Amino acid sequence: MSNTTQEIWKTSRELYINHRSFPPPDEMFEQNYCWLLVLVDECKFCGERERFNLNIHWEFQLFCCWDRLKQHSISYDELKDKVPEILILCLIQIQQPAVLKIRRYLVTNVFSTLAQFYKIEGNLDIN
Repeated sequence: MSNTTQEIWKTSRELYINHRSFPPPDEMFEQNYCWLLVLVDECKFCGERERFNLNIHWEFQLFCCWDRLKQHSISYDELKDKVPEILILCLIQIQQPAVLKIRRYLVTNVFSTLAQFYKIEGNLDIN
């Protein structure tokens, strides 16, 4: 998006959204930030609307409930025997309460990262 568009969204956010003092996370457009803060009001996967059951996962620009997030994610223990450790280090870990102590990754992110890796690996000339 253009800088002008970003400035328009930023100004609107600062004037009309209560949480205006917090800027969007790095690499997130103002429009997406406003969308998650104000307009999205249900789980992306199941449509759950009870706010106490929903969380914003900034790292994926995703608003969803924990039950569906578990269904759409994979734990480190499930992943470690299937994916090289060097690739696991490239994955974005789902941010969750520290008490859970389980590293989880969004399945779609795992697949896209693996696809990118194998595409690059296929183009490498190892001679």
